[in-house]
Amino acid sequence: MAKNKWMERLAKHDAARQWDYNPFANILRFSSPAMNWLFGNTHGLPKGYPIIIFGPEHSGKTLFCYDLISQLHQDDPEAIAVRFDTEMRDEAQLTPAKAAIYGIDINRYMPMLTNDSEEIFDYIEKELRVMLQDGAPIKLIIIDSITNVIGRRAAEAKTIGKQVIGDSSLTQQEGLQRMQRLMHKYRVSLVLTAQVRSEFDPTEKMRTGLDYKMAGGWFLKHLGGYVLHVAPNKNKAGRESLSGVKLEDESMKDGLGHADRTGHKIRARMRGNSYGPKNRTVEVTFDYNKGFINRHEDIFQLAIERGLVDRPTNTKYVVEDYPAAGKQSFWMGMDKFLKGLADDEELQKFLVTKLRSQDIDLMNKGPNSAFFKAEETHEDE
Repeated sequence: MAKNKWMERLAKHDAARQWDYNPFANILRFSSPAMNWLFGNTHGLPKGYPIIIFGPEHSGKTLFCYDLISQLHQDDPEAIAVRFDTEMRDEAQLTPAKAAIYGIDINRYMPMLTNDSEEIFDYIEKELRVMLQDGAPIKLIIIDSITNVIGRRAAEAKTIGKQVIGDSSLTQQEGLQRMQRLMHKYRVSLVLTAQVRSEFDPTEKMRTGLDYKMAGGWFLKHLGGYVLHVAPNKNKAGRESLSGVKLEDESMKDGLGHADRTGHKIRARMRGNSYGPKNRTVEVTFDYNKGFINRHEDIFQLAIERGLVDRPTNTKYVVEDYPAAGKQSFWMGMDKFLKGLADDEELQKFLVTKLRSQDIDLMNKGPNSAFFKAEETHEDE
C-alpha cells in the first residue's frame, strides 16, 4: 500500500507516462498499405512521434507529405495540418484543383512559406502552443525541408561573407528540442524532410549503396525514431506497372517524339526504426495527376513476399481462407490475379489485415490484444 501511495504521487507529474495509452492504436498513416507496412507494429506513425523523410532532389519527399495530409483529412474530419514550406514551392506545387484530386481539404491545411527559424520554431512554441491549449485540432506539423531552415546567426549576419560553423545544426537542435514536449503532450505528429549531401567515406558508400547521406547534424539523426529514405526508380521497371503498362501518355509527345511521362515509381526504405523492424523496403507508384495509384500492386508484392499467397505452380496463385469465396480462391496467371485484386477491395483488405497480424505476431501479441483491436480505427480513443 505504501508503494502505491508513492506511485500515485509520482503519477501526478504532468509528464508521467500513462500506462493505459497505446501509441500504436493512435496513428497517422499513408494512403498506401505498403508504406504503412514499413513501420511494423500496427502499420503507422504513432501520433506525437517524429519521422524524417530524406532523399535526393525530386525524389518524392513532398509528395509523401501531401499524402499524409490527405489521409489525415480522410481519417479525421476535424484535423488540421500545418506545413512550413522552407523551399516556398507550395503555391506552384499544390493548386486548389490538385489539392482536391489528392484529397487535401485546403480549409484544414495551412502552408507557411518561410525558412526563417524564428518564424518557424518561435511560432510553434508560442502561437501553436496556445492554440493547442485552447483545443485546436492540429494533428500534423511538417517542416519541408528542415535542411533549408536558415541558421539564426546567418539570418542576422549583414554579409554573406561571414561564415558560422555549426549555426544551422545548432538552430535545428534547439528549435526541435523546444518542440518535442509540445508534440508529445498534444499528440501532434511531426514530419521533417531532409535534403542530402555527398558521402565521401568509401566504406559507407559500400555499406549503404548510396553516394549521398542525409544532410543534418547528429541531433537530427538521433531525433528520428523513424528515418525513411525515398528515391525514384530510374530503371525501366520504374516507368511501368507490374503488368507492363507504361506510365506515359502516347497521345501527347514532345519535340523529339517522346511520350509525356504520367508517373513513376518511388522506392522507400525505413533505414531507421526505433520501434519496429529496420530496413524494410517497398516500391509505390505516383501519378502526376492522381497521386499514389496501383495500391493493389503494392499489396500483391507484399502478399507474395510475406507468404500470404501460395504458388503451387509458376502460374497459379492461391489465397487460402478468403471468406468471400469459401475456403480458398485461386487465379491462373499474374495478370489475372492482379486484375482480381484491383477489382476486389475486400480481398485487398483481407490481405492487409493478414500483413498486420504478422507484425502483431512478431510482437508476441495475440489477436485479442489491444494492438490488434486498434487496427480498425485510426482516431484517438
